[in-house]
Amino acid sequence: MESRRKVDESLRKRVVTLKKEGIAVSAIARDISRSKSVVSRILKLYEEISSFCVIRKIRETAENKWSARLCDSEAVVKRPFRYCCRNFSP
Repeated sequence: MESRRKVDESLRKRVVTLKKEGIAVSAIARDISRSKSVVSRILKLYEEISSFCVIRKIRETAENKWSARLCDSEAVVKRPFRYCCRNFSP
């Protein structure tokens, strides 16, 4: 049980950076490559890790989940926090 918690913690601490078409998103992810709902998974993890970042506009494209516009330019960063979604222009 204790080792399971350590594994879960270490997985949450891993930072995955997705870069596609000028859009960069930093998120902590457990198994993002196999996730069917990447956007909702990232949002859930953002809520778990940090209350610093408020993401207002999120859009997922059906054709290619890696080119999904996870962060529009209206993302609001209340405090500097490197795992947060920052103001990336689509």
